[in-house]
Amino acid sequence: MEEIQQSIIEKLHPSIRKLINERGWNKLTDIQELSIPYILSGNNVLIMAPTGEGKTEAALLPVLSMLLNNLQNPVDVLYITPMKALINDIHKRISWWAEKLGFKVSKKHGDTPASERTKRIKQVPNILITTPESLEIDLDWAPKFRQFYKNVKYVIIDELHELLSSKRGAQLLLLLERLRYISDYDFQRIGLSATIGSPKKALDLLSGSSKREKQVISVDFSKEYKFEVKYINEENEDPWLIVAKTLTQTIEKPSLVFVNSRYIAERVKHSLETIGAKDIFVHHSSVSAQLREEAENRLKQGELSAIVCTKTLELGIDVGSVKKVIQIRSPGKVSNLIQRVGRSGHISGGLSIGDIISIGPIDFAEAISEASLAKRSFVENDIINDAPIDVIAKEILGFTLGEGPTDLNVIYDVFSQSPIFKMNNKQFNELIKYMQQNGVIKNEDGIISPGNTFYKIWKFKSKDQMKAWWSRSFSEFFTTIPEKDVFIVKNGDDTIGYVDSIYVYRNLRIGDVIRLAGGSWEIKRIDDMNGRIDVIPSSGIAEIPLWKGEGAKRNQVISKQFLRVVMGEIPNDITIDKNGLYELSKIKENYVKNKVTIDENKIIYEQHDGEHIFIYPIGSGAAEAIALILINKASKIEGLNVYYRPSFYGFSINVGNQNPFELIKSINVENLYEELNEALNKSPYLYQTLREIQLHLGKIGSIDEEKDQFLIEEAKRQVINDYLDIEGAKAFLKLLVSNEIKIINLNSGNPSPLAQGILELPAVRPWIQDLAIKIGRLLENNSLTIFEIADILELAEKTIENKLKDMRKPEYNDMRVVRFLDVDEDEYRWTLLKSLDNIVGSDEFRSYFTPKKADEPLRVYIRISPQSKPKEYIITPKFLMERLEDLEKLLPEEIYELRITSAYEYGTREDSNILHYFVNIKSLKPLILNAATYIEKKQIRRFF
Repeated sequence: MEEIQQSIIEKLHPSIRKLINERGWNKLTDIQELSIPYILSGNNVLIMAPTGEGKTEAALLPVLSMLLNNLQNPVDVLYITPMKALINDIHKRISWWAEKLGFKVSKKHGDTPASERTKRIKQVPNILITTPESLEIDLDWAPKFRQFYKNVKYVIIDELHELLSSKRGAQLLLLLERLRYISDYDFQRIGLSATIGSPKKALDLLSGSSKREKQVISVDFSKEYKFEVKYINEENEDPWLIVAKTLTQTIEKPSLVFVNSRYIAERVKHSLETIGAKDIFVHHSSVSAQLREEAENRLKQGELSAIVCTKTLELGIDVGSVKKVIQIRSPGKVSNLIQRVGRSGHISGGLSIGDIISIGPIDFAEAISEASLAKRSFVENDIINDAPIDVIAKEILGFTLGEGPTDLNVIYDVFSQSPIFKMNNKQFNELIKYMQQNGVIKNEDGIISPGNTFYKIWKFKSKDQMKAWWSRSFSEFFTTIPEKDVFIVKNGDDTIGYVDSIYVYRNLRIGDVIRLAGGSWEIKRIDDMNGRIDVIPSSGIAEIPLWKGEGAKRNQVISKQFLRVVMGEIPNDITIDKNGLYELSKIKENYVKNKVTIDENKIIYEQHDGEHIFIYPIGSGAAEAIALILINKASKIEGLNVYYRPSFYGFSINVGNQNPFELIKSINVENLYEELNEALNKSPYLYQTLREIQLHLGKIGSIDEEKDQFLIEEAKRQVINDYLDIEGAKAFLKLLVSNEIKIINLNSGNPSPLAQGILELPAVRPWIQDLAIKIGRLLENNSLTIFEIADILELAEKTIENKLKDMRKPEYNDMRVVRFLDVDEDEYRWTLLKSLDNIVGSDEFRSYFTPKKADEPLRVYIRISPQSKPKEYIITPKFLMERLEDLEKLLPEEIYELRITSAYEYGTREDSNILHYFVNIKSLKPLILNAATYIEKKQIRRFF
């Protein structure tokens, strides 16, 4: 073994060998020993090894050796890392080797000082450390430095698994082909990664157009993990206080404490402050870079006991030697658990210690399942399959910014070199046509350049100088990481805080109670047009547990392992809380008592309080897909009050008076994609995704279902890829409808424990984004009944009625509506306030506003506000026609309530009382004339 090591070391340049001795290394790690020969041979490689195995040096040392043996012409090496927070650490690590050999090392990211960025032009580095976003900036917008990229001979990509699971990976792969387009070399591509689900696929994507040989290099991932799963009873008055106390008892200085969202990070922070815990810092994306760096340094220097963090510290940022990693609630993905716990014992062959603090028996069983799968080296396959169209659109724009006006065939040919680019020529031309339609590009005989809309969206201004919601700082163009879309939460004029829009779309509705800024608040209004939630203080008894809905999409493998744990298959190589095991035994006992075992050979069905629960190891994506289809079918009859709760081990649905099994039978399983495509129109995820992608395709303003079909279809495709599992859903539905699997109808009075777990999840409700705009378009210079609008939009009448009532208010501006009586059909019609004059003057409706008895008196009651008393006026139609301004002088522009009745009747007859709310003064005359015409006609009918 030592002879093999020595022979490999001797392949390196003598100066490298000297530095290895200076570093005090006795030997190479296994991954270094395996990697160096392949890299020296010029192969594109994917290097896979656990944290702490020296992957960086495995790539760096042979590359430096080759640089020493050949003519250097900067930039020689491009080192790309997914997080700018990693760059300082990597810069120090690479500089130790490279600068001793006479190479210049530079870094470039968003926080790099301007002086340092300028310096790299005067002293071009041999090695440039950067992020995908900074590479994008250089290729798009840095012509002086861009010329040096033609010299790149080696590209090293760190944390490749992290990049290839998101749009940033697609962006980077297309950037590599753009780099190859300007480069003089078929540069060598080296990927560094933790365990990855499909290594060959990852290497093929990385290699792209390169003609070099390819090699996957990996070592045994059976690193020693020591897991302990702790249990906290979620029925405690405040389980988060118990979490905080458990945390302080569990931490071994220094520790990293991982949570699954910023929301949880802040809850844990609040609870830690409540119990007076010290020397623990919170670290997530909303914390400033300066404070994050301070926390990292203080932990490294031993001044902090722990940092509570999200994914921000999941990767290899140097925080020193971490003794223990603590995960609060199961992360949902085994790969995340492995990566996070791997931050402790951060040396080759070191023991990684990870505690999982679970809340409640469901979370406890899931934590055991994920720890067990981690011990068996299972990892999800999360590599992206193709480049999303918004990423391609952005790269088209970037190409033309960097190269100037460019033949679209050249762009297509360059992108086609990457296997991540799956568009055929026809699809590519459709994208070009749509971008041209939006004005974000100009297409002059096949020559593409940025259009006027591009410069409308991305501006060299700060955010506070931009008025339109779609205006963006130019720096945002270069990233695929979406800015968090939030709703502002207001109590009167006071700002309580902000809630991520996806929570609003998915879970929150009027009457719900949320916890924010240390208090509980009842939602009174959700204004989706302006991104505002109005609230009032609440006791918080029915608080929506948003934290239960967060986390990653769970794989079906996890759900199967979860049910095995629930039914008593407890692994013996994990330390497990005895109280939690006792709670799990009670769950099993509950099912045994009902003569039921839960496994993948049967579906458990329960019904409780209007909800239908299906328990089966289905995985999150399939559960979400099926429930969404069923809810869509039910909502056409029941309105938007239907909802579902998706879980990785089943789902529940509330479909009103509809029979869930009849709804299931009505699903066309063979055309499930079409069923899902329709259901997505009411999915909260669709509108979140549309908001994220529309600007890169140049779409500003509201989305039109016909003109923007290209955009909508792409958003749906991304939702399906990111959140849903069509094949899993299809398999489950086939089992249901074919009777191939037994359905156990469990009616034991109370919900079974697993059913209860689903019922405690936040309900996901249908969301109709821009419903006001859809209604407004129908009503412009037109009048329709509630039934007619509901029929056209395929929504329940109650949904339309509620929205129309809200749209009467002044803040809807051009979309504000008003109603009037159809005197022939005895029902209300609705139109836009701005269209009312046209309706009144039209041949079709003029007679509805023309009473024949101009001198017939009316009693008109007007209330200025909800608190004021109504004031009575006796008015005739003739008075309105001749002296309207006299009445208008007495009234404000906005009236809360307008009630009209015959002067000879005192409101005892319902049909003689016409009520309107939120009335603008401009509509006062036509509404009173309409009421007069209606009352007159009713009196004639009664007489005859």
